[in-house]
Amino acid sequence: MADVTGQGTLADADGNELGAVAFRIRLDGDPAAPVRDWRGDLEFADDAALEPGAYVLAAEDGTRGDVEIEPVGSTAGGARQFAFTGIGVWGRPSGE
Repeated sequence: MADVTGQGTLADADGNELGAVAFRIRLDGDPAAPVRDWRGDLEFADDAALEPGAYVLAAEDGTRGDVEIEPVGSTAGGARQFAFTGIGVWGRPSGE
């Protein structure tokens, strides 16, 4: 298991950028293989209102992945931090 931290942006499923975020991703499995089991949390600089659902997390280096934002009750620290579960393979958003 490895942790990846960084800065990036979060967009909705239609590609509309919602804001800059700091993120931490916990990757399970062999780092040399495609990472299919990943989850983490992200934090906006300002308060944000997100509905549970699918979003796209993009790191500054261009790496992207689809994430499922967890229900509001699972926020870790208020309206700036949100927990998520990765969908598919980290680095390959659906549709690519």
